[in-house]
This record gives sequence, C-alpha cells and structure tokens, in this order.
Amino acid sequence: MTLSDNDAMKMTPEVSELIALGDCPIWGDLPARTTQNEDGSLTVVSPRTGGSYGIVPEAVLLLATPTYRYGTVRHRLTTWLVDQRIAGVETPQVTPAIIGYLNGRRMLSVIERADRLLTYLAEETPKLGSAIEFADLGPEAAEALGLRLDEVEHVWSKSTNLRAYAWSESDNWDEVEALLDHLERRGFITQGYKSPGGGICTYSVNVEGYDRVERIVASTVSNQAFVAMWFDPSMNDAYESGIGPAIAA
Repeated sequence: MTLSDNDAMKMTPEVSELIALGDCPIWGDLPARTTQNEDGSLTVVSPRTGGSYGIVPEAVLLLATPTYRYGTVRHRLTTWLVDQRIAGVETPQVTPAIIGYLNGRRMLSVIERADRLLTYLAEETPKLGSAIEFADLGPEAAEALGLRLDEVEHVWSKSTNLRAYAWSESDNWDEVEALLDHLERRGFITQGYKSPGGGICTYSVNVEGYDRVERIVASTVSNQAFVAMWFDPSMNDAYESGIGPAIAA
C-alpha cells in the first residue's frame, strides 16, 4: 500500500515505514491489513483493536507522536472501537477529534474489564461446552514446548489473544490471565487443556457465565441516550463520526 504524494509529504519516515509494513496505526508494530481509500484515509483490519476501523492521515500522525503512541489513549481508543462495533458501526472512523475526545475519557474499572472479557468469550463460544484457545509464550514456555524463537511471536500474536486484549482494555498477557483467573474463581468459566509449559490453554464459558453475560447485555440495552459534551464546533466531528452513529445504531 502506498500513500498519495500529499499524504506522504505529511508523514514522518517512521510513520511512512509503519504504514508501508501494514502495521496497526494505533498499536504500532502489531500486525494489521491496511488499505488506502480514494480520499486518502485508511481502512485497517487489526485483531489488536478487535476488528476493522477507518483512520485519516492526520490521526495516524497524531497517534505516532510519543504522547499518544506510548500513552493510555490507545487503550481507550480500542475500547471505543469495540463499543462502536457492538453498537452496529461495522468500521468506526478515527479522527483527531475522536482521539482528543477519548484522551479525557476514563479507563475501565477492573470489574468492567472482566465483564467485557467474559462477553468476548461468550460471543466466541456461543455453543455450550465449546472452548476457546489462548497461546502466549515467553522463552521458558517456548523451550518447554520445543518451539523455535521465530515461532514464538507468531503464536503470541494470534488473533484470539489480541482480540481478548482489545475487549478487556489489557496491555499484556499477565493482565488477561489475571482477569481469566478472576472469572474462573467466580465460576463463570472453566479452564480446560493447559500445556506443560503453560503457554497454551483453553477456556469454556459455564452456564453461570452465559447468565452473567445476558444480565450484562440486558443492563446496557436502552432506547434512550444522554450525551454530556462540550458544546463547541471542535466537537462536531466527534459527535457526527462517533457519538451520533452509535446512538442511532
């Protein structure tokens, strides 16, 4: 994929290389499928963000700055993208205004993160008794399983893992694993197979877990919405591109 001359001129060498390699503009070096649209915007399919999204060049540049690339806004943006898709927006659009809006939004609480991870597990395993597999391998686990180091990154980045990170606003496997342990202690999920090296494991949702998810979904369904926002022209794009479509959906 190549950018237009005008867009390429705006891009720093670092960002140009990132886009050329097909990485996720939000999560840097994690894999994604990136294509350019006629208007210069990008359409990205990224497991780390839970699915597809659109993004304008100005937002790509903004996210590449140290403030955003290494800050927590990436987590909040990912949560927003997941929420948009739940609301029916198949490919949410990321703009500088959306990023600015999310920069001031709070992170999810631990319990909210656990509930969202459970919801993800239930959606991935709608049939009672089916299981979902996770794989996260450090050097010790890889050695125990007899895997070469060049295979570890491939296993670590499998889409199951990355989508779980996206849904639970997690930054690493330790956080996801802690949430899974919490859900297991609550009786919502059951761990099945676990490899000797600890790198591969499976989980299934219990009846109690599906019941919990139904309650979560029921508590969020409403035909009314209240929007609290700053009434300023700079917020128009955030409302028109994000808040408004989500409410309509």
